[in-house]
Amino acid sequence: MLLRNASVTWKIIAILVVSQGSYMTLDNLQDKQLLFGLGWHGLSEGKIFQIFTYIFVHGSWTHLGLNAAALLLLGSKLEYILPKMTMELLAILATLAGGLMFLLLSPWNQTLIGSSPICFAFLMLLLTLSPDSKFLPVFL
Repeated sequence: MLLRNASVTWKIIAILVVSQGSYMTLDNLQDKQLLFGLGWHGLSEGKIFQIFTYIFVHGSWTHLGLNAAALLLLGSKLEYILPKMTMELLAILATLAGGLMFLLLSPWNQTLIGSSPICFAFLMLLLTLSPDSKFLPVFL
């Protein structure tokens, strides 16, 4: 029942799958990761959009699948207790915060890709909102 009502989470996953599919059809995936992934090299060239686009690029379908599974597991439980607008805002803020932390802590030559910052934000919020609950990694 939780999975059926997780409309924001499903929307995020659908956008990630479509964007990954479009990247995988392009030649030279590594160049696309450098273009849309977040890194100091791109920002120094004026590619400010990377602070938002890095979450749409994944290294492989496995990378995307693991991020999607975490999003679905955590997001479906959060959507049960939070308004949809809060979930959307959390995803945007997690993207920005994750990107900024990466830029503060990473060396010049590294590139960030993937939606892990959203996954970790969902996990932290779920554990904060229900610290005494037994959280099982299954869809109950």
